[in-house]
Amino acid sequence: VEVNLLKNNASLTNTVNQSNALSQKLQYHDKLSVLTAQEKLIIFFLASYIDPQDNSFRDVCLPIKQFCDILDINLCGGKQRKLLEDSLYRLSHKGFWVVSNGGKRKEIGRWISKGVIDYEKGEITLRLDDSLRPFFLNLRDSARTIFQLGYTVRFKKKHTCDLYALCKSAAGLKYWNIPYNELQGLLGGGYSRYYNLEQRVLRPCLLEINLLSDIMVEYKPIKKNNHVIAICFKIRNKTKQEKKNMGLEYQKFNKGKEIYDHFYVAAELFPELTRIQQEDDVNRSNAQDKVKKDCILERIYN
Repeated sequence: VEVNLLKNNASLTNTVNQSNALSQKLQYHDKLSVLTAQEKLIIFFLASYIDPQDNSFRDVCLPIKQFCDILDINLCGGKQRKLLEDSLYRLSHKGFWVVSNGGKRKEIGRWISKGVIDYEKGEITLRLDDSLRPFFLNLRDSARTIFQLGYTVRFKKKHTCDLYALCKSAAGLKYWNIPYNELQGLLGGGYSRYYNLEQRVLRPCLLEINLLSDIMVEYKPIKKNNHVIAICFKIRNKTKQEKKNMGLEYQKFNKGKEIYDHFYVAAELFPELTRIQQEDDVNRSNAQDKVKKDCILERIYN
């Protein structure tokens, strides 16, 4: 079965649904296996076309030009074609580990299993690898990370997409901490010193998230014996005014006697809010009501 997008413009309002385990427990094997911002966007793009009712992945086929426009690739001349081919080839050979059961179980995964570029037809066909099925298909609402593709298109830093997905997976929790070694694995293990991690990853990437996405994130290291053992993130949704200030349009519409806050949507990028996004707001609100550890984490943060 194939998802053919040749006659339909790919919408940046599409929603990505992925497992919290993939957002939080993904461990890159080394620095070379870490996805670039462009490679991560390819994965999110493919994931945004998954039907929640699907039991298997389908081929995603779309015009090469459209694909390159989304990824901001200037496809002019043979040199640029070579860059496109190299990027897909490297992506097909990169893997990762998903750690569970307290580190006692590790499962290896791959990103894509199929990549076809047909220059004569002007088409590109891609498919996610079957090892990703547990992380994208048949997910429970409480176990999925939900975000809009359009926000990730804006990110330029290598690790911003990973940190954004990580923070979105903690939706509903005012404070959320991750052990330092797990964060290290998510970044490819290349930052053994906290100073380097903060200067090269946390500050620049969270600046992008705060400026260009729908959430605001602060962080603080948790130390024991003068060693950083975890990072505590303080995460909140942006207010309507904040979204409006960053170029997002806020609208209301009436339906019967009720007034719905319908859009905080970019006039150009986000012409509509999907049903899943509305469910996400409800799930986040319900989760926030159930948080019992805020007081403890707040003392840690403060």
